[in-house]
Amino acid sequence: MPRRELPAGYITAGEAASMLKVSDAMLSIYVRQDKLKRYGPENRKHKFYKLAEVQKLAADEKSFFEPLPASVNARFMPATTDDMNGVYQIAAKLFQSVIPISAARRQEWMSVEPRGHYVVKKDDGTIVAYVHFVALDDELINRYMRGEVYGKQITAQDVRNLEPGRPRACIVPSIASDPELADDLRSSYISVLLRGVFRDLVELGKQGIIIPRMYAWTEWNDGIAICAKMGMQPWSPPVKKPGESRRYNYWLDVLNSPISLLQPYQQAVQEWQARQETPELQIALSNNAPAQNRIVARSDTESDTTPGRQKATDSIAHNQATQEQTQLPDGLISWWSFADVHHIAHSTISKAVKTGRLASVRGEWRAGRALVKEALDAPGRRQFWELYHSNPHFQACPDCPHEQ
Repeated sequence: MPRRELPAGYITAGEAASMLKVSDAMLSIYVRQDKLKRYGPENRKHKFYKLAEVQKLAADEKSFFEPLPASVNARFMPATTDDMNGVYQIAAKLFQSVIPISAARRQEWMSVEPRGHYVVKKDDGTIVAYVHFVALDDELINRYMRGEVYGKQITAQDVRNLEPGRPRACIVPSIASDPELADDLRSSYISVLLRGVFRDLVELGKQGIIIPRMYAWTEWNDGIAICAKMGMQPWSPPVKKPGESRRYNYWLDVLNSPISLLQPYQQAVQEWQARQETPELQIALSNNAPAQNRIVARSDTESDTTPGRQKATDSIAHNQATQEQTQLPDGLISWWSFADVHHIAHSTISKAVKTGRLASVRGEWRAGRALVKEALDAPGRRQFWELYHSNPHFQACPDCPHEQ
């Protein structure tokens, strides 16, 4: 059935996601958080959004980085080793069900590379927010993103220095604000933190410190929101291990991201590079173009035969192939995103897709930076609802029951 023309003042989901610069999955999170509403008749599968409401949310998201009122008495600054006890106290309050990264471990990281660790303090010196960026070898980053290594297991021996002209990818092992504060105040402090980080990145860029990519994962909606505010994209489908919460993996293509907050850093790196006359550096930077769902950059000490790494030519060919892949078409959604929205386990849906119990459309597309090879069209989404709406874990979305 052809789609009906939208009423005046309304836009499609694709247009809303484009305006907000978020993925379809993040758009669904906004709906669940009551930040947006979906509209349309019950019998219409493709719902729509009010343009005014999307514009207001976009303005609210942008204002996250605007100057704060004078009443917010907080200052951004590089962290010191003495700050790590206060940082640990915030982490302990926030992550009560797990043992957080110890203050001593954080101090170990700083003993190797003091840059990349930041706090926000009130006028009385109380720490109210913090973040760490830690440079690691690519192999360890891969293991970290796959859940084989956790932040508290990363030692001083694993940490790498940030050296001028040598690209180093970083993980964000921890970022948080004091959970005992009011939500609006926590948001303000995170805003102070991130604005400070982006400003400090510019100073690092002027020194020739090249951070081509950042990686992070989270199990919390607040973490997902922070990753979105930083302009990060999905690195892989969400992962659910037995006995653990579902984790969402993200990455940020720092050197190529179009977000405005990173452009001053990108410009600083380009200007520093222009002052250099080292051909090897030019090659190193070119090899840090976007790569799909994996780490491909090579350090200047690796040989072409290093196990598990890609040669520079392989990396470039892969980047070109990635760029040729099309975005996931309107009307399709990855089955793992659809499963997340409805709270059905990935293992359940993966088995159903593999056995043919749940019909999927096969191909190769990109959703953000995530590679999608199996997606659900309108009949597939309806079939999903028929198969799983009686599941005790099922959570209906505004489009249920997905009638065509």
